Amino acid sequence: MTLNKFLMVGFVAASLTACGDNGSNPVNDSDVDSSSSVSENRNDISSSSGKVDSSSDKSSSSETSVSSSSLSSSSSAARSSSSVSLKVPACRSSDDDDNCEYGSLTDERDGKAYKTVKIGEQEWMAENLNYEAENSYCYKDEADKCKSIGRLYTWESALTACPDGWHLPTMAEFETLIISVDGGSRVYNHNASLSLLNRQFNDYGFSAYEGGFRRVDGTYDRIGSDADFWSSTENDGSAAFNLYLNWVNKDASLYDADKGMGFSVRCLKGISTKLEAATETAYSGVYGTLTDERDGKTYKTVKIGNQTWMAENLNLETEESICYEDSPENCEKYGRLYDWNEATHREGVCPEGWHLPSYAEFEALIETTGSKATAGRKLKSTTGWYSDGNGTDAYGFAALPAGFDGFSLDSLNNQGFSANFWTSSMDDSGYAYHLYITFSDDDVGLNATDVDDKYSVRCVLD
Repeated sequence: MTLNKFLMVGFVAASLTACGDNGSNPVNDSDVDSSSSVSENRNDISSSSGKVDSSSDKSSSSETSVSSSSLSSSSSAARSSSSVSLKVPACRSSDDDDNCEYGSLTDERDGKAYKTVKIGEQEWMAENLNYEAENSYCYKDEADKCKSIGRLYTWESALTACPDGWHLPTMAEFETLIISVDGGSRVYNHNASLSLLNRQFNDYGFSAYEGGFRRVDGTYDRIGSDADFWSSTENDGSAAFNLYLNWVNKDASLYDADKGMGFSVRCLKGISTKLEAATETAYSGVYGTLTDERDGKTYKTVKIGNQTWMAENLNLETEESICYEDSPENCEKYGRLYDWNEATHREGVCPEGWHLPSYAEFEALIETTGSKATAGRKLKSTTGWYSDGNGTDAYGFAALPAGFDGFSLDSLNNQGFSANFWTSSMDDSGYAYHLYITFSDDDVGLNATDVDDKYSVRCVLD
């Protein structure tokens, strides 16, 4: 059993809302529901599970479920070994000093035009979607509210509501946005929230405001107080993740909510990176090979979405790396096990032109291949896992249960039971994140652990 430092990994969340012509908030103070309370427990709109990331010890097949209301978002994806901020410069300080890169989008389905804004490498709608789709609603059925704050959509409706050439963002894509405005330097993204809030700094032209939500029973609440935005990331059969912002406490948070809830939609330009090939058969994708010039070893590679991955574990012999049980045969089959410092030192252990993936890059892989609840089964190899815990290898990633060397327990563990891959990202306490997959579950997790533990390495193309 590995002695990991358990952290609940919350996705970064930001509420992105419509901007009026003059940047003012289209929701007046008088619109705020008198029943709204900032301290309201959001379990009343969340799914019963509240499950986000099981940061418990997966090697013992245990699982932790937590209340959604207890989770605060964190910019964990950007906490790499480097202190370099990924924040892009603010482009707006006032209505008179607005240098943001704006554009426009006309929805050919109904002729409605929307303002757009580019932040970093992403181009977003700068207003909430107001396309009248099935299972979409105006707040309290008032048509004027649709004009000012857009429509509220159920999750199934939101998945297909965006105009051609635009898509409902994944949680990883929302996190990329937050890193762009925050830099990824904090656990709580108060600065990111303030940068997007219309009634605060609005540094990037988003003019975020609070459009409230529609409950499954058809009642409405929290206009002027809460903003909730669907992502395309599913938690389970009944719940999906949404981004939440409350202007009073300034917290950006992630909750899983019943898919029947009515939330706002912001669309992102481009075709979704989420693959629809969530099949139970081998992925007929783009395979290739990589030869490591340092030792002449050749590895299979596979392109999954926009990323190209090594489809085998790294097996470069370094001073501190080991073979499981000191067996060369294990190295040949499973690759070597590395501590985090060696995996990231100087240029790192990856071949030239490749690098150790960050937390965010593993999140993108998870999003592309399904969700945290299902990606484990699809990434696991079809053989070699204990108790018939094999996967489908639906995308050619072929994760093998190489086990790990648990420094905290000074012993080798879990070959046949788990796969563990280092990321380049650290938390604020000096622990490093790794992606883990186990024989007993279909899901995956990203957990922080001691940097002296030894895990497998998968490299991703620069």
